[in-house]
Amino acid sequence: MTETPIPAEKPTILVVDDTPDNIVLLTSLLKGQFKTKVATNGAKALEIALVGPPPDLILLDIMMPEMDGFEVCRHLKEKDELKDVPVIFLSALNETVDKVKAFRAGGVDYITKPFQLEEVRARVDTHLKIRRLQAELEKQNRQLQENFEQLRRLNKRIESEILFARSIQMSLVPKSFPAFPGRGDFDLFAVLEPAREIGGDFYDYFMFDDETLCFVIGDVSGKGVPAALFMAVTRTFIRSIWREERNPAKTLERVNNDLCLDNDTAMFVTLFCGLINLPTGSLRYARGGHNPPFVVRAAGDVSFIPWVNGPLVGLFPGVIFDEQEITLARGDTLFLYTDGVSEAWDTQGQMFGEQRIIKQLCKTHGAGCEQLIGGMAEALRAYTTGAEQSDDITMLAFRYLK
Repeated sequence: MTETPIPAEKPTILVVDDTPDNIVLLTSLLKGQFKTKVATNGAKALEIALVGPPPDLILLDIMMPEMDGFEVCRHLKEKDELKDVPVIFLSALNETVDKVKAFRAGGVDYITKPFQLEEVRARVDTHLKIRRLQAELEKQNRQLQENFEQLRRLNKRIESEILFARSIQMSLVPKSFPAFPGRGDFDLFAVLEPAREIGGDFYDYFMFDDETLCFVIGDVSGKGVPAALFMAVTRTFIRSIWREERNPAKTLERVNNDLCLDNDTAMFVTLFCGLINLPTGSLRYARGGHNPPFVVRAAGDVSFIPWVNGPLVGLFPGVIFDEQEITLARGDTLFLYTDGVSEAWDTQGQMFGEQRIIKQLCKTHGAGCEQLIGGMAEALRAYTTGAEQSDDITMLAFRYLK
């Protein structure tokens, strides 16, 4: 887009007329407040307009020898540097057809001769004011476009960094399944679907030794980058403590104390931590404010795992976590989840809820862990179709097969 120059302190007016008396009259009118240039024919007018800075406004007669005002105006409008210069026609032609022709040629106004000096001065002032406003608007528009481009580049960089952060976050949770190829004594599968590019849910598992499997699922308060960072710190603490501690309750106590240090943001995490002795099926577990998992018995019964007390993790140092123990039989399945599952909303504002979880677990009774979680994910998608995912969705299933 051609930039419209902002008029100088004294705008320049080009007066084009082949009648000397009109030129004297107009230049006298404009003298003092404006700088004036004069042309007595169309060719000279084009020459003057194209040399040096363009005029700020042109007063243009129509009836001139060789090249009339209509043609002059058309030539002016063909030049990028002149096309935005306002042209006011001054003519003795008084027919509507002449006025229409003038406007179609590119004029902004039309004054009929003989003219009143006050009218000419008023219209000149008005069109110069419009031109100044137009120039200011174009300047503001250019600034807005520059700001938008800067924001676009910044947004692109942020998106790139967030995608990189997502890849880092997703690398912190194990995603290769079967989790432990070659083992026939258990089955395990898990998924993590952040509500945004990155989130605060996580799961983890690993073998202490050939007979002991530990696992954890967690949900950090909040969303986005802060939650993801808190999640990464929490996972690091748990991994570090698990190298020394095989007691789920003591593990949560130590994680809680570590997270409370310098936690000025008052963020917290809910956790469920379990330890399974694979030869016996004995499961010891502790929870820190997290949803209690479901246990699907081999016979098809679905119920919450026996309750165990435990506060939110990361808010208050020195709190005690309880521990509970149950025994899994062959074919029993544990289903762990975050509240992004139970609190998934449909378009009517109704939550998926625990009863639908139980109903879906009954449908997939006897299936492998991947099929169980796949069925739950499909049920969630069907229920929430048309609604935005409001929270991270994380699920982990463990099936005892020994």
